[in-house]
This record gives sequence, C-alpha cells and structure tokens, in this order.
Amino acid sequence: MTPTGSRTQRQRSAEMRARLIDATIHCLRTGGYGYATTRNIAASAEVSLGALAHQFAGRTALIAAAIDEVGRRCVDELARRVRSIPADDPRRPAEILDAAWAIFDSDLFVVWIKVWAAAAEDDGLYAALAPVEKELSRAIAATVDQLIPDGMTASRWKARSSVVLAAMRGVAFANALEPRDSVAADKWPIVRGELLALVEAR
Repeated sequence: MTPTGSRTQRQRSAEMRARLIDATIHCLRTGGYGYATTRNIAASAEVSLGALAHQFAGRTALIAAAIDEVGRRCVDELARRVRSIPADDPRRPAEILDAAWAIFDSDLFVVWIKVWAAAAEDDGLYAALAPVEKELSRAIAATVDQLIPDGMTASRWKARSSVVLAAMRGVAFANALEPRDSVAADKWPIVRGELLALVEAR
C-alpha cells in the first residue's frame, strides 16, 4: 500500500471513530446509559455492528471514548469562556463562577452524570472513566483557583474551593437525576449568591 493510501485509510478510520463517538454522545444524551447499546449507537451512526466492532473492542471502550471526548469538549469550552473575561474586569470573580457553572449545567455534563451513575455498579466502566474524570476535575479546579483572594493561603483556599465545586456538582446532579413530578425551581441563583460571597470573602 502506498503512503498516500495508508494515510487515507487512517483518515477513514479516524472519521469512523469520530462518527461513532458522536453517535454515542447523542444516544447517551437522548436516551441515557441504558439506551446507549452498541446496536442503537451503530444505528444512530448509520454503520454496521461489524464496523463498530472494528473500531472499538466493546460497549465499555466506546462509551469511555465518548466520555473522554465529552471531557475534552467541556475543558475546551471552559477555557474559551474564561479567556473571554478581561483580567481587569471587576466582575471577573462572578464571571469565572458563571463560566464554571455553564459547564456543570450543560448537556454534555448531563451525559457525564448519566454515565458516572452507571459506573457506580460497573467496575470496568468505572476504571475506564476514572482518569478522564481526574482531568476534567483538574481543569475546573484550575479555573476556580483563579478566584483565590490576595493573601489567602493555598491550604485555606483549597478547602474553600472544594466547597464551591462540591456545591456546583451537587446542584448539577440534582438537576439531572432528581425525580420530579413538576418543573422544579432553579436552585442555581440562590446557590450562586452564596458561593460568590464565599469566594470573595477574605
């Protein structure tokens, strides 16, 4: 096979993987983890089960790859939002907090939540997701670390920022998974005010 042909084959393979990953994210978003079977994913991607099996060893590997892509998109979107905030903007703390919340409140993070809930009872899926979760948590924590008040010690800020991130994660999980018989009031405006006061306190 010629080098050109080899590159074309690699490109086709990469395009197929991307197509399957996008289809997996779509299935997770619209139907949840239980719906995201290899059969439904292949149908959504409009490919055969054989083509799927050629790219991924099984459902767990495919879903792990999809969640890795979800994490990458979340990190990229968070970085884009923070870059758009001027360094001298007096509202920068509030805007950084809002940028972090926009990730927790996104459709992509809901996909993340649905898979993490399933991973609690699936050791293989849990092991596949753990390194991806670590990277996303690191990126979000690094963003929140930009809010550290002057003069505050790193250890004190770490404790405070842990509260901020746990609160945002908790609201996101409640919004995504909490059983409801009606549309619940948005908890974020109240939580936001408390968290902003916390991060700005000396």
